[in-house]
Amino acid sequence: MIYKNACEYFEMTDEEIAEVKKIAAGLSRLGKKAEKMGLKIFGGSGSGTLRKDDGTNSPVILADLSGASVWDGGDGAEMEDENGILRGE
Repeated sequence: MIYKNACEYFEMTDEEIAEVKKIAAGLSRLGKKAEKMGLKIFGGSGSGTLRKDDGTNSPVILADLSGASVWDGGDGAEMEDENGILRGE
């Protein structure tokens, strides 16, 4: 789902919005594929990994994600600001 008001806030072109849609769809598709395999895509503070739970308190890291600086960690909190823009923590 694309938040049109957020795209308008950044004055994104139609081409940029289309690219955001493609990236979001691709990540969603890959997330579902990972879930079917029992994998978790984990975004930490400046790192990203693929992990699999083995029943212990520490999932096994199977792979590092290249371009990991794009990943960010946190609890995923979101709130709507006074302009109706959805913002993260």
